[in-house]
Amino acid sequence: MKVEIKVKVFGEEQIVGTSDGHKGVEIEQTHDLPMETTVEEVKELANELVKEVKKTYPNPEQIVAKATIRLYTDSGRLITIE
Repeated sequence: MKVEIKVKVFGEEQIVGTSDGHKGVEIEQTHDLPMETTVEEVKELANELVKEVKKTYPNPEQIVAKATIRLYTDSGRLITIE
């Protein structure tokens, strides 16, 4: 099954000449995973992406991670994209 994992980190930044500024970094990867993959395994993949993003933005105020299973419908049934 295809699983997309997206991690976004962001926070407020001090920028000279402005009263308010924010910085954000986002990375997304698509994985071809076996149907038997557990939520814990998907969480570990997301954790690896968080580590990667933190190399660029080491101390974000907020971290958002999202996993999406890619599906389509066929005759009213949900089918995973493999």
